[in-house]
Amino acid sequence: MSGFSAEWLALREPFDRAARSMALMGGFVTALRRDTVDRPVTLMDLGAGTGSALRSLAPLIDGDQQWILVDDTLGDEALSALATWAADHDWTTATSDGTQIIARPEGRIFVRLFSADLADLAALPLDETDGVVTSALLDLVSAEWISSLGIRICAAQLPFLAQLSVDGRTEFTPTHPADALVLKAFAEDQNRDKGFGLGLGAGAVEETQKCLRSLGYQVSSAQSDWSIAATDSAFMDALLDGLCQPASANPLTAADAKTWLLERRKLVEARRLTTVIGHVDILALPQR
Repeated sequence: MSGFSAEWLALREPFDRAARSMALMGGFVTALRRDTVDRPVTLMDLGAGTGSALRSLAPLIDGDQQWILVDDTLGDEALSALATWAADHDWTTATSDGTQIIARPEGRIFVRLFSADLADLAALPLDETDGVVTSALLDLVSAEWISSLGIRICAAQLPFLAQLSVDGRTEFTPTHPADALVLKAFAEDQNRDKGFGLGLGAGAVEETQKCLRSLGYQVSSAQSDWSIAATDSAFMDALLDGLCQPASANPLTAADAKTWLLERRKLVEARRLTTVIGHVDILALPQR
């Protein structure tokens, strides 16, 4: 469901962590319901991957918390990554009745895996949650999917934090004559149906904000760009491969794409290429 490999997610996590808006995360945490004396505050992460959002947000929340990680492919990788993260902080990890429990001084973190097809929003147990988060998902889905999710979130009056949605800004330094060709093919590929209807790609940020405002939510946003330095060669190489793939698959652009990739990789080897990939975080709060 995440659509990404565990290897790619591991490469991008440091860049995601640096990019996520601390201000919007703080606003989301503040908005969480605190009338949960007899249970942990509960968050649902849609398309959770290996749990990167949990690792960024959980340290901001005091007391016990429960996470429902929704993904249908990376459950084992998520639990392994979370166990490693806990060990790095000298926290203990245990498992009970299928729930991973991370014990830390500020409170326990209970992690449940929920395998589901995100195209079927009705299957999600939103009534069990106090807030919903997602990362790098909205640009893959359709306007109809966002509308359906918005209606369900609104019905439950849940705060919603959507992080790391691409907004179409990509800046290479230095530039290359084929940059526009490669990026155009990539943008067109984002608009394909990936199981949720025609993808919104860079239009997801505007569509999501419009939808949630129409439902009465207070919506704010912040840039959460990836800034990739010339020394970040492993991530840069993986990024270039991903950006180039759609143009390489088209016979009309394959030769130009191959040349672009070869010349870009030479710059990576020489540590002369830097890149900024535009992303936006969105915080939507019910007006209670």
